[in-house]
Amino acid sequence: MGLRAAAAWRPGASWRRAIAHAGRCAAGAPRGSQLLAAALAAAAAGAWALPPLAVPMTGCLQLAAVAVQRRSPL
Repeated sequence: MGLRAAAAWRPGASWRRAIAHAGRCAAGAPRGSQLLAAALAAAAAGAWALPPLAVPMTGCLQLAAVAVQRRSPL
């Protein structure tokens, strides 16, 4: 939900609205949530194997969240 909310947020918009939109997207498109869970697992495994990659992995997770947001029909 946090990744979906971060991808849905726009400058000037409230976080409450972004979180509500993320909840609707998660309920309406569970496949995107599964993709984000897989991306989070891959990022955690990469950061565990090479701890210096923990910081760049946050950018990769945000890219995955934006990609899921773009493909979502909601």
